[in-house]
Amino acid sequence: MGKLFLIGGKADQCVAHFVALAGGAAANVLVVPHASSVPEEVATEFAASLVAHGVTNVTCAVAGEPLVIAPEVTAVYMCGGDQADLVRLLGEDGAENLRRFHAAGGLVAGTSAGAAAIGVDIITGGMSDKQLRVGSLELGKGLALRGNVIVDTHFLQRSRFNRLIAAVAQFPRALGIGLDEDSAVLIETVAGKKPRMTAYGVGHVWLYRAGRGLKTSLKNNVAENEPGALYSVSGVTVSVLSAGQVYGAAV
Repeated sequence: MGKLFLIGGKADQCVAHFVALAGGAAANVLVVPHASSVPEEVATEFAASLVAHGVTNVTCAVAGEPLVIAPEVTAVYMCGGDQADLVRLLGEDGAENLRRFHAAGGLVAGTSAGAAAIGVDIITGGMSDKQLRVGSLELGKGLALRGNVIVDTHFLQRSRFNRLIAAVAQFPRALGIGLDEDSAVLIETVAGKKPRMTAYGVGHVWLYRAGRGLKTSLKNNVAENEPGALYSVSGVTVSVLSAGQVYGAAV
């Protein structure tokens, strides 16, 4: 199993960390810009950033074409934009190629939408007023690079605390991961051991887990909940990591 390096957006310091994880000067990076509304521009800009960090082998995938990951690629980097567009444009074949690459030991990284898309179930939008309201959270299906996680990005900067609580309340078996801008989490799995999660960057990594006593004020019959009504959630535990700190609970 490979590694996941997930960045909360506006990557700066975290780009250097990514390059080191990808192999430094020997890295061979495939840039996937599909989430962006201007994919060619974003791919060119990020490729230049990688070159400035010493990477000499960079390839940019073309949005709308089948995703091909060459054998020499050491890392795939998914740029920001809209996570639903990223999933749609990659398609199931592209997602499966990513899963194979990761399963074979490859490093998959993403920033903003590229990080938010890695789960089975993903946040695609909603909760613009930050309140816990019935039906406000927007969800979709992701790339399924890892089960039992839900990622949200630009976390502190856009006050998305309640959004991740709502997601964890809906998927209580999942670990909610909130990523501040230019902050990242490295998820790595060693055979026979629990996944290890290490924080990087200038901000925090927020981890939300539903406890056994998770309760909401929502009614069991979904149809009986009034759309837009406020609801409450209790029993969610929160851990906050800064750079260098490690979280080793099962993911």
